[in-house]
Amino acid sequence: MRVQQCFSLRRLSLLIKNDIIINRSIIMIVIAAAAGVLLLYNLINPLSIMQVDTHPVAFLWFLFLGGLWVTSLSSKNLHEGEMSASYLMLPCSTLEKFLSKLFITSMGYAVAVLVFYTFFYWIMGGIYSIWVHHVYLVSTPLLSATWDIIGIYIILQSLFFLGSIYFRHHSVIKTVLVLSVLGILLSLFVLMVSAVFFHSLFIHGNFWIPELSTSTSLFYHIVKFLFWVVLAPVCWVIGYFRFKEVEIC
Repeated sequence: MRVQQCFSLRRLSLLIKNDIIINRSIIMIVIAAAAGVLLLYNLINPLSIMQVDTHPVAFLWFLFLGGLWVTSLSSKNLHEGEMSASYLMLPCSTLEKFLSKLFITSMGYAVAVLVFYTFFYWIMGGIYSIWVHHVYLVSTPLLSATWDIIGIYIILQSLFFLGSIYFRHHSVIKTVLVLSVLGILLSLFVLMVSAVFFHSLFIHGNFWIPELSTSTSLFYHIVKFLFWVVLAPVCWVIGYFRFKEVEIC
């Protein structure tokens, strides 16, 4: 009973639908703008229609830059007075509100961009095929590289989603600054550890240390595991508790 009070798939789906309906005008403007940009890009460089799978530049731009912009706006109604009050009155739990925002800005946005991008190039490819009397397969969304890119987006987006909950204004800029500072501190820490355990590398300039390749390989696998498995869930958990804190305040 308590679980049903905290989480309901029906309430979550209705909340996601409500968020999409509320922002439908922005969504239509973004779709129209994206279609215009892609159309202009292909008018300037029509051969890109045949290279969409090997050089998905536009897809990367729309996915990462567009996704981070959408993410930065996702928690706006938490930090503004009237919008925050009306949002708090919604008949759903904090977990459902959090999951709704997370889904729309992460997997929901990524799949929407992929579907839009694929259908746009199918249409453009069809027109181009009629024009030159030759059929081109212009987009295959099931490529493993495509889903690897989406996986990277979801992980990086979790950092900016956390930032959008923590920071009231200019969350993207502040998140980038925080990540830059953390990156510098982490680099200094790695440098200090390397200087302690591989001091001959720094003193004698001996780059052929047998233990170095093994340690580097182990470090790479640890970092890879932390990035692909740990980073996003940690950001989501921290973001949820911060979400609850902001909602209560």
